[in-house]
Amino acid sequence: MVGESSQSVHSCNIYIKQLTMIWQVQMEFIPGNPTIWVAQLNPGDPIYEYDNEPEAQAKATELQSQDPTGRQYRVVQLS
Repeated sequence: MVGESSQSVHSCNIYIKQLTMIWQVQMEFIPGNPTIWVAQLNPGDPIYEYDNEPEAQAKATELQSQDPTGRQYRVVQLS
């Protein structure tokens, strides 16, 4: 068309790496001894990892309340 200018449009893809935080439930390896923390006691035990802290904390609370040994549980951020 007459009178219109043509503009070149360049598209570029920008990739943003989204950092997903991972929250892991850990337990005392030896009940009553908070120096060694583990994600599982035995190779067949599940590892509980979540992408948000509230869910991880809820699971840690649940597991601690069901643990007859008195073992303490915590939530740690892995990255």
